[in-house]
Amino acid sequence: FLPVFIFDGIPPDAKRNTLDKRCQQKNKIEDKICQLVLTREMNTQAGNIDNDEIDFEIGKLNKQVTYVTKIHRHECKYLLKLLGIPIVESNGEAETTCAALQKKGIVDYTFTEDTDALTFGAPQVLKSAKKLERVIKTDLSVILSKMNLTMDSFIDFCILCGCDYCPTIPKIGPITALNLINLHSDIETILANLDPKYVVPDDFDYKLARSL
Repeated sequence: FLPVFIFDGIPPDAKRNTLDKRCQQKNKIEDKICQLVLTREMNTQAGNIDNDEIDFEIGKLNKQVTYVTKIHRHECKYLLKLLGIPIVESNGEAETTCAALQKKGIVDYTFTEDTDALTFGAPQVLKSAKKLERVIKTDLSVILSKMNLTMDSFIDFCILCGCDYCPTIPKIGPITALNLINLHSDIETILANLDPKYVVPDDFDYKLARSL
């Protein structure tokens, strides 16, 4: 097997809110790390050298923050080229390109941690299960068959569950979303018959999310 590495391009504007939230979360984690580092220094100055618990918490938080720079991307691409491994620059989300290559039979699988590859139509998706030391294969056709969904209804189901391109409807989780899809087939019909207890956000642009 020859791996093909797909690099993300410029994300669509609709993903900006999601990216901003991720940045805010990252900043919060960094603030916690700084506070813990300061506490450790104060403990040390006070003569308390038992900072194992603080070091453990810092280590856990550091694992939640990943820094990827342009230099990292450039060096990674350069290394892959030296190894003779093909790379592809996606015009947008890498998973859209992965799905397109797979559907055209150019590659056999999409290997990613992002399940939205299925929503983009990748037929078979591989995911690493590190704790189990194995790789899990997800077959889109099996999912559609077992859930009794068409591809269009599956996409609408995923939008209701939560995606990067629009907010969710509060109080609607996966089980409720699936029940609504089974009952009404698509989001338009769901919204037309939605119980008033569910408040639809003003920026719930499901049509844009669906097209993306």
